[in-house]
Formats: sequence, C-alpha cells, structure tokens
Amino acid sequence: MNRNQKEQYLQTRWQIEYERRDVAQSIQDLFPKCKEVKLEIKLSFVSAFGKNEKEINATLNPCDKLYWHHDCLNKDCTGFGFSLTNEIRTAIQTRQTIEGKLNCDGKEDWKYINNTGCSCNSSCHYKIIPLF
Repeated sequence: MNRNQKEQYLQTRWQIEYERRDVAQSIQDLFPKCKEVKLEIKLSFVSAFGKNEKEINATLNPCDKLYWHHDCLNKDCTGFGFSLTNEIRTAIQTRQTIEGKLNCDGKEDWKYINNTGCSCNSSCHYKIIPLF
C-alpha cells in the first residue's frame, strides 16, 4: 500500500466516523427516562515494545448523542478503533449494566495490511451503567 492509498483509507475512515457521529440522535430523544450513562473503559495495546494502557471514565447525559468511539491506542493500527454505540443502546434498552471486551479489528501496522495474521493486539474492556 503506497502513501496515497493509505491517506485515502484514513480519510475514508475519518469520514465514516464523522457521519456516524453526525447522524446519531440524543439519548433523551431515544430514551427519555434515561438520566445518564456511566462508562468505565480500559483500553490496552500490547506490542513487543511494551504495554500501553488508558482508562476512561465518562458520563453521557441525556442531551449527549447516543454515540461513543475511541481510536485504537496503536498509532500504526489499520483498524476502525472501538465503538460502543450498540452496547450503550443495549444497556439502556435492557436497563442493565453491561460488561464486555472488544478486540481491535485492524492489523498491527500498515505493512501487514494485505497479509493474513499480524492482527493488532489492542482491546477495550468496558462497563456500561445506565441510570434511570
């Protein structure tokens, strides 16, 4: 993959996330009884050079969009990052706390983009707590 192809891919990826965020409705429009949604998130990336971790504690209020996305911690990753939008929707709909793990959907580096294997070793552990 040459530099122009990579730049076009990154631009397309950014545009997809922008459009998803743009069309997302607010929590209060979809679930008027929901007071807030607490997110407890731990992102991690393990490579031969060590481990990178980031913890995020966030609160989505009724006026916020039903949308959450975070890029992969691996700066060379080819994937789309982590989206918890569907998991947040499920937690609110079921009125239950949801915990789980997502694995990155990309390759560890652009040089592996057309190869099998060499998947990115990033993950997102999450706990979503809807409050009514």
